[in-house]
Amino acid sequence: MTAKPLGFLKWLGGSRASRRTAFALTAVLLSSGCVRTTIRSGRAPGAVAEGWEGRWHHGFAFGLDEAEGPIEPNLVCPSGWSEVDTAIDPLQFVIAVGTLGIYVPTTISVVCAVPLPLTEVHRKKLVTAESIPQ
Repeated sequence: MTAKPLGFLKWLGGSRASRRTAFALTAVLLSSGCVRTTIRSGRAPGAVAEGWEGRWHHGFAFGLDEAEGPIEPNLVCPSGWSEVDTAIDPLQFVIAVGTLGIYVPTTISVVCAVPLPLTEVHRKKLVTAESIPQ
């Protein structure tokens, strides 16, 4: 008695080895949907910016056109940024493939840097600026 191929593999035809190869290739391609890129400024990490942990960022045309424009971490973190993390999770990968690259969502997290301590020169400038009458 021979084993019947799975319903979705019937269209492949060919030998059992070719079906296994096709199945393995499909599994590898589908599991490659997780991509992560982290950019670090070199400053010590502090807290995640409010509203910027796992935030979805919307891109179009394979991510070349951004709906909200590029992320500007200096505006998100007034005291400076430490890390910007960009990721595509499996759900976002399926969405991107399902729309043929027309819509490509990504997840972005921004970590602010620990504020630098004031030096003596900065303190003098701050005191001088505060003492100017207005």
